[in-house]
Amino acid sequence: MPIWMRVLLGIALGIVGPAGQIQPLWAAGKTQAVAVMPFRDLSAGSRFVGEAIRETVTTDLKQLGSLRVVERGNLDKVLGEQNLQLQTQEPDTATLVKIGKILGANLIVVGAYQKVLPQVRLTARFIKVETSEIIGTAKVDGSTREFLRLQDRVTAALLKSAGFPVHAKQVLDDSARRPDMGSLKTLELYGQAVVASDENERRQYLTLAVAEDKNFSYAVKDLAELEKRLRVYQATSLQVHQREILVLREKLKVLTTGREIEETELLLLARLSQARQLHALVREAKGFLDGLGPGVPISVWIDGIASQLIATLMLLKRWDDVLREGERYMARAPGSTVFASIKSMVQVAIQKKRDIEAGAAKAQQYVDSLSPSARWDLCTVANMYQRAEQYEAATRLYRACQAFGNKPPSEILSEICLGAYLHGNWVELRKALAEWMKVDETAALRFQNIYEASMPLDE
Repeated sequence: MPIWMRVLLGIALGIVGPAGQIQPLWAAGKTQAVAVMPFRDLSAGSRFVGEAIRETVTTDLKQLGSLRVVERGNLDKVLGEQNLQLQTQEPDTATLVKIGKILGANLIVVGAYQKVLPQVRLTARFIKVETSEIIGTAKVDGSTREFLRLQDRVTAALLKSAGFPVHAKQVLDDSARRPDMGSLKTLELYGQAVVASDENERRQYLTLAVAEDKNFSYAVKDLAELEKRLRVYQATSLQVHQREILVLREKLKVLTTGREIEETELLLLARLSQARQLHALVREAKGFLDGLGPGVPISVWIDGIASQLIATLMLLKRWDDVLREGERYMARAPGSTVFASIKSMVQVAIQKKRDIEAGAAKAQQYVDSLSPSARWDLCTVANMYQRAEQYEAATRLYRACQAFGNKPPSEILSEICLGAYLHGNWVELRKALAEWMKVDETAALRFQNIYEASMPLDE
């Protein structure tokens, strides 16, 4: 092929620039792979901010699609095998090149950050694995509120060094629209989410990061995606538990041996608990215990069933039932292995009932101590009743404040949800939580994430 045709073809493919200059071959061949190391904290702080920076830079590069980014898990595995402690030492170029070759990466990004509040500095260098040369560096300084824009300058320097000037310009052009960051605490929380050991822990830290800064898009997006996955997991888990519950119920119909029946019954209660069918669990356990004839020896499985019943009644805030069922079982099985634990739960219920009964007078004393004008603040009065454990009255006052007051809806709904949870009013809780989701989804999700494990799914 004539040279002029090769040049024209090269221009069309991006290998040769318009002026005829040769572009870097590795920018025009197969997609290049980049490995982003955790950013070291030169301020001797925690490693989490560095993990967050690595994750956000990685996310930005993935979205551009110009480079293939080595997955964090694969990189961390190699770092562990090489026994590298990045918080105390910076690998030399030879080690980084070795890591890059193991991972099949063409580029290694190694960086650091240093904070002298309210200022922060980001530095990075980009190493070409094939030649061991440093093909680019970056050093940017600015305030913590500019952090995302500083990061963009580092990412743009990487892309330019890698032979992607158009993408680098795109990053810088888009950077102007980046929101300010309130503090580095958001990054710290996000970094903890990145290295979390399980999905529930990750959700907790993401929720906290979003609560800290609702404009931190990385955490917002990750939390939304995680919530979606967890809903799928939960739905699948509930289906599995439901099938197992049906199988166990059918099995109980044909069993005849006492020990087998007791073991299967206890297993059924465990599945009902896992499916959060707590009201069904209470009915099942109570029906089984009521059906035991007089003189039936108390086994460890019967003890387990009784203990599960009382504990679930505690969870549902059914204090009268805790007293009644607890006392019945203690009278029936004074030598039970769970006697002490059931007695403890009964004592908690007794104290709770005393507190609620005394709370009515206490709430009235609170209200009487208010000035005449303050008594017209329905939310303030509701707070008094809530603190005195008069949850039904508090909820009515909060609803009136919601209708006629000027308090932020999210603030009122958070109190209604908390009161409904503490009172065991699950219908009101679900209703208020659905309202809260519409006005402040982040705060509502944070509440739900904390309390949902003990919220029944049945009635």
